[in-house]
Amino acid sequence: MQNDKHFAPEPPPYGFSSAPPAPPAQQYAPPGYVEATYAPPAFAQADYVQPGYVQPGYVQPSYAPPTYAPPTQNFTPLPAQPVPVEERPVGCITRAHRNQPQMNALSAATLIFITGGMSIAWSVGFRSMRYNRFGVSTNVAISWFIGATIGAVISSLLPKVIPKKATTLVTALLVLVSGIVLSSTEVDFAAITASHYLNGIANGLLFAPTLTLASEVSVSYMRGKLCASTDLLSFNLGIFLQVVICSATNGSNPELIRGVLTAVFGFIGGWFAALLIIESPVHLLIYRNEQQAVDALRRLQRPFLVTTNTQAQLSEHKLYISDNEALSIEQSCAQALPTFIKIGLLRVLNALSISTFMHYVLWYINSPDFWAVNSYPEWVPVVFASCRLLGNFFSSSLMDLLGRKKLTLIGLIASAGVAFGLAARLPGYPSFEGLNVLMCVFQFFVGLAFSGCSAYLGEAFPRRVKQYFISFIFMAEMITFIIVASCTPTYDFFYVIGGLSVFVFIVSIWWLPETKHLTLREAQVRFSKGCC
Repeated sequence: MQNDKHFAPEPPPYGFSSAPPAPPAQQYAPPGYVEATYAPPAFAQADYVQPGYVQPGYVQPSYAPPTYAPPTQNFTPLPAQPVPVEERPVGCITRAHRNQPQMNALSAATLIFITGGMSIAWSVGFRSMRYNRFGVSTNVAISWFIGATIGAVISSLLPKVIPKKATTLVTALLVLVSGIVLSSTEVDFAAITASHYLNGIANGLLFAPTLTLASEVSVSYMRGKLCASTDLLSFNLGIFLQVVICSATNGSNPELIRGVLTAVFGFIGGWFAALLIIESPVHLLIYRNEQQAVDALRRLQRPFLVTTNTQAQLSEHKLYISDNEALSIEQSCAQALPTFIKIGLLRVLNALSISTFMHYVLWYINSPDFWAVNSYPEWVPVVFASCRLLGNFFSSSLMDLLGRKKLTLIGLIASAGVAFGLAARLPGYPSFEGLNVLMCVFQFFVGLAFSGCSAYLGEAFPRRVKQYFISFIFMAEMITFIIVASCTPTYDFFYVIGGLSVFVFIVSIWWLPETKHLTLREAQVRFSKGCC
């Protein structure tokens, strides 16, 4: 206890009494002591790459992508959805009843073309005998053909957006006015010329849009009949009516009857145009009116319901539009030009077969006194026109059964043989009875041969240029009428017709396709191949 006074007392702890005790004093190693060192264990970090950084010299390992193995168990695939197919009814009466609205949609154009046929017959010479006394000048005789050419030019320039109903209404009004002008005069060449110009412009303006519409509203198994009935059958019916009028009213005023009929047909045609025309479904689809296109297809077939046939036609029209939209204007023209030559030759032959020279031959073999009033046998022109109408009727009715090409080839080779026979016998002044029979037989076979042209016009050309080329072919036909009417008749004319018929027959064997029961898309492909 005595030694405690030699040691200083410990200082009190810092802070509060509750604070932790102070840390112990640091101890130091004694002098000369060496601390042992230990190396930390080395860990191998092979192939490790720090995320986000690429170390120098490091090669990224490649990994094969995982492969997918389909399940090995057996399964049954789902059945494919059936593609709608257009149904062809059995029986001609059933087909006609179901598709009657398609013919109704073209009835207005049919009436207008009948008035055009009457004017054609008058222009080539089937008119009253007293016109021979006054003399009909060439300008009056070809006035209808000039007007039709002007109308075709206007039609080729019209935009496609104009509805067919509006075009038909305008042409019906022109026909009505032309009939009123014609029936209000008697042997007035100025009035006749004005009437022919109006009627010709109406027919030329309506021709191309009507055949385009006919090809697009008709079903594939009735397109030939519908196009031929609307086109050539209507014109030939008008020729027949004019011949009957002239034969039955010789010595009176047949122009009064023709004018009244023209005005009546124009009025009824306008009424039909306002009520019965149905716009082309193809035209409506092009302008993105699919609902209206479906409604148009519904109203074009009985019963007026949306059926599987409606869906099949809608799908086919869409394919037809897509195929044609893929063609440029240059490609469409290049594809249409060979077809234009083929069908153009047929239509030129059609014009030659009913041109002014045919009437001249009838006069020559039947009338010893050309200027006599009653020297023309009345039955000859009637039978002449009847045979042409009959051949056209048979061809139109059988076209969708036998095909366009067969009837065309039969008519061409038969009419060529009859033409050579007429050319050989005309200069020898044979019996009149024999030549009259040959003339009537010739007209029957040309009526049989050229009905297929109407169907080909609606089927052959690409849609972008279809209306233009149909108008060009109609112009070529009218120009043929004008040239023949302006030339001096010659007996070698039948040699020309026979030679052209043989040439077209040979060419058509390879170059003219058969388009029976084909859709517009399939028919266009057939024509684009060149040789068939």
